[in-house]
Amino acid sequence: MSNKESNIIICRATSNDIEDMLKLRMEFIEEIKPGYKEYDLFHIATFEEKTREYFLHAIEHEEQITYLAFSGDKAVACGSLCFVNVMPTLDHISGKRGHLMNIYTEREYRRKHIGFRIVDAIVAEARQMGITQITLDATQEGEKLYSRYGFTPMKEGMELCLLGREFPSR
Repeated sequence: MSNKESNIIICRATSNDIEDMLKLRMEFIEEIKPGYKEYDLFHIATFEEKTREYFLHAIEHEEQITYLAFSGDKAVACGSLCFVNVMPTLDHISGKRGHLMNIYTEREYRRKHIGFRIVDAIVAEARQMGITQITLDATQEGEKLYSRYGFTPMKEGMELCLLGREFPSR
């Protein structure tokens, strides 16, 4: 799938695009978590390698899709949808859901509707796949894009974080 407009080509990523996907993900992380470089180099290198492994595995096993935007040969934006399969409910009878992640555009390419076009490509493919709900976590800047697209705020549920926690005995 591709869409050409204003010299930007949007296309679905393949395993050949892993390094572009990783580069853009690290730029995204740096922007949303500016202090991430305070981690030691081993931790950052491990994060990059685990992310590379994730992309390779997820693409091979069709557990997610990523779309990239190219200006010439340069990848300038990206977005991913991770698939979640849960027990069907009356509102979501297929049980197929998705979580939208890392909609990111390099600064000099922003305000050109590239992120919107990536979301559009992802949502179109998600519909074809029978996905009935897409969730996301948004930055303040990203909320504007998602609201324009039709995403609505939802109440958060509850979570249990298992890292560094001891559980009470019965």
